[in-house]
Amino acid sequence: MRRGITIADVAARAGVSPTTVSHTLSGRRQVSAATQAKVQRAINELGYRPSAIAQSLRTKRTQMIALIVPDIATPTTRRWPAACTTRSARTATTP
Repeated sequence: MRRGITIADVAARAGVSPTTVSHTLSGRRQVSAATQAKVQRAINELGYRPSAIAQSLRTKRTQMIALIVPDIATPTTRRWPAACTTRSARTATTP
């Protein structure tokens, strides 16, 4: 099984530490413009994409909603999933 590109891979390509890559991505700590450019170049070259699973483990938030319905066969409960999706999309906020 092929593993995805990690922050460690980006760091190695950019010649910085994984912590620096993390700070660059999160924007929570100041990173010089030159270092940001190196990290961004490495991200583009490698095709790095943050892992939703890794982010969920780190933040302890999955950005998922569980819906338990008594009977999916009734007309009313069949509409619940779509209504929940529409409502959550309308009220979603980004951190």
